[in-house]
Amino acid sequence: MRKERSRRSALLVILVFFILFASFCYLLHEARHECVDETCPVCVMISICRDTLGGFALSLLLFAFLFATLCAALFLRRERDPYKSNTPVSRRDRLLS
Repeated sequence: MRKERSRRSALLVILVFFILFASFCYLLHEARHECVDETCPVCVMISICRDTLGGFALSLLLFAFLFATLCAALFLRRERDPYKSNTPVSRRDRLLS
């Protein structure tokens, strides 16, 4: 069950990166096209590719911000209580009776 789930996740990640790569390649290929009229299908596809790449960039930026916030919170939490893990019990010191 777990292997199947990880395979699906890996396939989904590969699919997302393939879509992003295809959008980027299409933008590179059609960057200097000449529009025929207002209903140019190439311009519509370029708009869709830009939206795809822009949405991914925004979500990646949001993920990086949340990850940095989480790391900072964990670091500050650790610094706030430096004696929490430095007790005689946690060091397993034997006390004389």
